[in-house]
Amino acid sequence: MKIVGVASGLLILMTGSCVTTATNAASRTPREVTEGFMEVLFASERDLFTDDQFKRQYFSRGLRRAIDQALDEADEWEPPPHHPWGHPAHQDRFNRTIFNAWDLPTSFSIGEVSVRGTQATVKVIYRWGEGSQYEGDERVTSVKLIREPDGWRIDDVVTHEGQFIPAGTLRSQLVEP
Repeated sequence: MKIVGVASGLLILMTGSCVTTATNAASRTPREVTEGFMEVLFASERDLFTDDQFKRQYFSRGLRRAIDQALDEADEWEPPPHHPWGHPAHQDRFNRTIFNAWDLPTSFSIGEVSVRGTQATVKVIYRWGEGSQYEGDERVTSVKLIREPDGWRIDDVVTHEGQFIPAGTLRSQLVEP
C-alpha cells in the first residue's frame, strides 16, 4: 500500500510538472519563442534540422514537414557543376541555412513584434562584428510565426536583402538549392 501511495504521489508530482511545462510552452509570446530560438541557434553546435525535439519546440508542423522532405530529397540530390556547397538541408553544425549566411552573425537583437490573429512577425537584427567575413554588416530578418494548438511556432524565416546576401526565405532555400 505504501508503494502505491508513493507511486501515486510521484505520478501526481510528475503530471503536475508536465502540465505546467505544457502550459508554459503554450503561453509563450512570439517574442519569447523567437528569443529562445535565437539563443539556441547562436549557441548551438549541432545540426538543428535533424534535432526532432528542437524542431517540435520551435517549428510549425508545416515547416517541420518541409525540412523533413528536404532532408529526404538531399540524399539523392546531385549538385550542379561548380556548386560550392551541398544541399541546404544537409548543412553542418553551424546551421548556415537557417541563418542564410556563410559566415555566421556574431550577435542579434529582437526588434519590432507584430501580431495579427494567429500570425506574428518578429524582426531580428543580425550583426557581424570585428574579424567576421561580413564585418560591419547588419541584416534584418523576419521570423514568421503561426499559432498552433500548443503555442506559437516558427513557420518561416525571411532574410531581407543585406550588404552581402540577396533576400530569401528558409522555405525557399529548402526547395530550391
